[in-house]
Amino acid sequence: MIVYSQKLMIWQTFAMYDIINIQQIESLLASLPQNLAKLRINLQKSLDQVRRKTKQFECFQNQAKLALQIVQDD
Repeated sequence: MIVYSQKLMIWQTFAMYDIINIQQIESLLASLPQNLAKLRINLQKSLDQVRRKTKQFECFQNQAKLALQIVQDD
């Protein structure tokens, strides 16, 4: 049971860092002038990738929480 809790904490930490990365990328994206369109597109792609990865972490985190709850209940 301790192993599951430790893994869950690790995944939560990863998700926190991804949220910080999303905020940093969004901030940079908002500050770019329109004439840097190619860079804007690349940043948008990176932001989309980080968002997808964060959603995957959130899904895994929810599954891990459910599994931990099941183990604790048994």
